[in-house]
Amino acid sequence: AAVLVVAPAFTSSRLRYWVSDLDDAIARARAVEEASVAALRDAGVAADGHVGSGDPLTAIEDALRFFDPELIVLLRNGSGPRRYRGRLLRGEVERRFGRPVTELDPAGTTTTRRSP
Repeated sequence: AAVLVVAPAFTSSRLRYWVSDLDDAIARARAVEEASVAALRDAGVAADGHVGSGDPLTAIEDALRFFDPELIVLLRNGSGPRRYRGRLLRGEVERRFGRPVTELDPAGTTTTRRSP
């Protein structure tokens, strides 16, 4: 199996996003991508990484231009509004890209649903 880790460059605030202050977001995403790829490779998984747009849907769409996965895995991180958005994101990913989606969260809960 081959894995592509896509780390969206989330900004810390909407203002930073709108004024294109993305340096910190890109640096954090790159660190996540590099650590994730290293951990997967250490476990014997063929993995590469990509820093994507701060919008997860755009990041996935961009990655699909050069990587054709059988399954999309979303890692939900945190609580509150992002966690809620993460729940909405899964359905949108399934609808838009027509692939099965597995969602992981920090508590270790995993759910998989096949898209029609």
